[in-house]
This record gives sequence, structure tokens and C-alpha cells, in this order.
Amino acid sequence: MNKKAVGIIGDIILDRILSIDHFPVKGSEAFVNGGSERLGGSACNTARMIRNLEIKPYLVSCYASDETGRKISERLNRHGLDKTYIMESGKKSGVIYILVTPDSERTMITSRSDKPIPLEESVYSSLLEKIVWLHVSGYTLTEKIQRKIVHKALKKANEMKITVSLDPGTGTVLNHSSDILQILPRVDYFLPNEEEYDILHQNTDFNRIVKHLGRPMVVKRGKKGGRILFSHSVKDIEPGRRVSVKDTTGAGDAFNAGFIAGMMRTGELETACSEANETAGKWIESTVFL
Repeated sequence: MNKKAVGIIGDIILDRILSIDHFPVKGSEAFVNGGSERLGGSACNTARMIRNLEIKPYLVSCYASDETGRKISERLNRHGLDKTYIMESGKKSGVIYILVTPDSERTMITSRSDKPIPLEESVYSSLLEKIVWLHVSGYTLTEKIQRKIVHKALKKANEMKITVSLDPGTGTVLNHSSDILQILPRVDYFLPNEEEYDILHQNTDFNRIVKHLGRPMVVKRGKKGGRILFSHSVKDIEPGRRVSVKDTTGAGDAFNAGFIAGMMRTGELETACSEANETAGKWIESTVFL
């Protein structure tokens, strides 16, 4: 077992970013000011930043042998990600079209891969023998066959005393909240953003479950930093500095990476949140990760 290895389950996606002059209303027109492509997907972003923090990531994901998949493969090689559990499989790779307006507001249109993650149980058995922390993207819970595989992996991770974290993802919270609630008992660190937390808080039995589990939760608050929710108290961890914003896409994924790294190094929640804020800030202000 690698004492500093993290397993990360979730999508690899090609981001196609379009800068537009305004967001159009239905039936109208907007104009493109610029565009770019880059490696994306919540799990992939977290893996890339974990690697940058000098911790070994094993990303568990798939891309197809189509044109998009070839671009994904080239970028994986460029960023030096370990491909042990990244498989060329399926017929269609994932793409997200990200519309960015001048105020940095992002609107995403997603075409998901037809096989986002491997479905062979042997992959996960092998992975768990190599890691001390397992991070899961909530988007893996949106399809029954993927959800079944993830549940099995988490059950075995719990049995092996491997720490588990979950980033729920807004789409999953909106459309599959019951699946998130079902998986929470197997999660040590739940990492929603404010919007995701509010949706669960207002529309589900989330609070009762969290109170019963008695585990602290970390809420990502964008430029306001992070918030730790304990059983009977709240601690806000504000960013230590202002950053020059280049692009906020993937900042929450970078926060995940900083939090995981901080917890692995120190075991202290407040320190880990401070490291998460700093890591997200570096991602936002840098072009290195494109």
C-alpha cells in the first residue's frame, strides 16, 4: 500500500469553454468572444491537483476511442496522470460545453460519456489495496449500474478502514438526492458547496441523517472559503488572501484536493480547510491547469 495514495472515482470530460458577450434568452442570440478546450470532469480535476500537491492519485475513469477520447488521452499524458485505472472503453467520451459570461457566471451543457467509470469489480478491489483515502464524485451515482459498483467499493473501503470523501455535485443533488442520503453513512467527509447543502437541507431528511451520523461536514463557499459544521457549532475558515481570478471552473474540485491533502498531512480539519482554500485559489488564478 502507498501511504500517500488517493483513489478518485469519477468522470474524465473534455471541457469546451465559450466566452460569450451575454447569456441569451430563449430564441435570441449571443456572440462568442473566445474559446478553448481543456481536460475536465470533477474527479479528473481533483486528481490533477492532488498530484500537484505531491500525493499519488489513482483516477478510476473511462474515455472512448472517439475523437474526443483521443484529445483526452493526449492531455492525460501531458499532465502526467497515472493511467493504471483509466480505461479506453465505451463508444462516446464526455464533453461539457461551458458558457462563460463577462461576470464569470458559468452555464454548463453536458454530454456525458456512455461509460464514465469501469464496471469491473476487479478494478476496485485492486485499487483499494493501494490507497488510504477514497474520493468519489457524486456524478457516479446518477446511473444504476455505476451506483451499484460505487456502493460495493465504498462498503469494502469501510471494511478496510480507508477514509472516504464525497463531492455530491449539483446535478446529483437536484435529481438523485435519495441516492446521496443512502450513501452518506459510508462517507467520512461530505464536501458539498453552499447550493448543494441548501438543497439537501431544505428538501430532504438530510439534517436528521447528518445529526445521527455525528460527523463534521465541510461546505465549500466559493470566495468566502469553507465552513465546518460540527454537531453543535460552526467554524468559518476564510481565505488567507485575495486571488486574481482567471477562471473559477474546477475551483471546488481543487478545494477537494487541498482538503484531502491537508487531512492526510495533519489530520486537523481547520488546517485542512485552510489548505483547501489556498489550493482553490491557486487553481483559480493559474493557467497551468488548463
